Amino acid sequence: MKNLFENWQTFINEQQLSDYESQYEPGKIRLFHFTHSARNQDKFVVDPEFFVTSRGAYSRNEWIRSRYPRSFYYTDPQHKEHIVTGDLVSVDVPVERIYNLRKDPNDYLGKHRHPIFGLRNDMEWTEMLEDIADSYGGVYYTLGPGGAPVVAYFDPLEATKVEETS
Repeated sequence: MKNLFENWQTFINEQQLSDYESQYEPGKIRLFHFTHSARNQDKFVVDPEFFVTSRGAYSRNEWIRSRYPRSFYYTDPQHKEHIVTGDLVSVDVPVERIYNLRKDPNDYLGKHRHPIFGLRNDMEWTEMLEDIADSYGGVYYTLGPGGAPVVAYFDPLEATKVEETS
């Protein structure tokens, strides 16, 4: 039974960015964002600077990790943190603009890891995000072990309100 649980946990944790590709349009990925600021709007600009000045309580841990401006999107709106609420908006972005930190093919984690202290909050984490932002529009990772897959995007994106279905 223990092996079954460990294998299932490994399967869940290995979900990759490529699992979300081409669901809507080839070469793109649909990202989902929840907001209370898009009321009565069909289109809404999700601006990473908002994270710097007016982040929600749910982003406290990410604020501690790094204050680098970024907006948070879910790859699956059904797999989100329970505390996150608001209107749902979505945006399609080219998948090649998103760096897959879970696979980390360019070894950003190794490049920025301090030899003694590792990745310290608001130090190496910020340097690493700045470095990734020089080449990519966003970064894909998971919020903690078994957590929701997210994309932190560094540029403002115009998102469209998702119509509720009954």
